[in-house]
Amino acid sequence: MSLAGLYKQSSPLSQFLLIMFLLITLLIFSTLLGLLMLIPFYGASIVREFSTLTNYTDPRVISLLKYFQIVNQLGMLVLPPILFAWIVDRAPFKYLRADKKPGWRNLLLVTLLIFTSMPLIGWLAELNQAMHLPYWLTGLEAWMKSSEANATKITEAFFMTGSFWGLLLNMLMIAVLPAIGEEFLFRGVFMRIFIRWLNNNHAGIWIAAILFSAIHMQFYGFIPRLLLGAAFGYIFIWTGNIWIPVAAHFVQNATSVMVAWLAGRGIISTSADEFGQSDNIYIIAVSAICITILLVFICRSGKIQTINGMADPDIEIS
Repeated sequence: MSLAGLYKQSSPLSQFLLIMFLLITLLIFSTLLGLLMLIPFYGASIVREFSTLTNYTDPRVISLLKYFQIVNQLGMLVLPPILFAWIVDRAPFKYLRADKKPGWRNLLLVTLLIFTSMPLIGWLAELNQAMHLPYWLTGLEAWMKSSEANATKITEAFFMTGSFWGLLLNMLMIAVLPAIGEEFLFRGVFMRIFIRWLNNNHAGIWIAAILFSAIHMQFYGFIPRLLLGAAFGYIFIWTGNIWIPVAAHFVQNATSVMVAWLAGRGIISTSADEFGQSDNIYIIAVSAICITILLVFICRSGKIQTINGMADPDIEIS
């Protein structure tokens, strides 16, 4: 019996359990496969050394971490939603709304949206970083800060490249694969499951956005990432094309990669974290106004396409 289309009529709970099973299974499989592919080059000892790769100043360690990052992105982000869509619908790219080219107008609008949102997102990130938990959660807060510091060290180590090929690798690892995989997974799969489950578009969008922000395990950037995830969800609903939020996600990440590369070569002095940020309240207010206007344009330009092109009751406008 073929698995294709097997879960088409299944309940949202069954589909949720299916995608979770695929995520865990393919993550384990991709990690083991990634380790096995290294043995001919590094020997069997690489299996034992894998959990001790913490010297982020060692180029060999960074190369291995980048390798595993790409392998795990393919195994946990890209393949599970495509396989899930195939099991549910037989035509995975049609299910994911990835079977049509995105219009240039919406691509331009989401690109402008990302750049004009930077002052507001930066301001929200500062507020998020100033967060303090109650005294009785001191242990949790210490763990969150430690995790955040470790994630920052890894990100900075990944960004430290001055070569053109290093730039291309970072674009693939930080911009291309996460944009495709995370949007396919969180907007293309999780969001639609929760919309069916709760029969509410807004609930599905925000729950998927919470999961999207939480999975990054960077708690002091949770709020801005949550809002970006929600924006990507509404853009998907309005346009009926997954490639539009993928493009927005790519522009967001690719900008950080490019700014870090230019800063590393001494061409600019602004870091990736500081790029586009401002303490000027008027600039932040203008940023918020621009975001609102651009989202209205995207909504209006995609409305007809959404009603006609997304006839699937899972994600119609209500």
